[in-house]
Amino acid sequence: MSCVDHECHVCQVKQQVHEEMERKDGELGEVRRQASAIQAENTDLKQRLDKAEKTGTAIKQLPIMGSKLQITRLNKDTCNSKESSVLEK
Repeated sequence: MSCVDHECHVCQVKQQVHEEMERKDGELGEVRRQASAIQAENTDLKQRLDKAEKTGTAIKQLPIMGSKLQITRLNKDTCNSKESSVLEK
């Protein structure tokens, strides 16, 4: 192999390496865009979860709602007891 052939071969290999690096750079850019989108979605989901948890905590702390729920349960139990008594007679 002459020096000219060797230099041509080296140039071709360099060009192939350059092309491959450009392709990989493009792939890396796409992966970075996807990661950015996933991070944004993750942040949104964390905010929504935080809001839902705060809402749940606020609902649990409402004394009126808790009392109404207990009264409703008592009424259902009382009604069921009366129906049982009537059916037994």
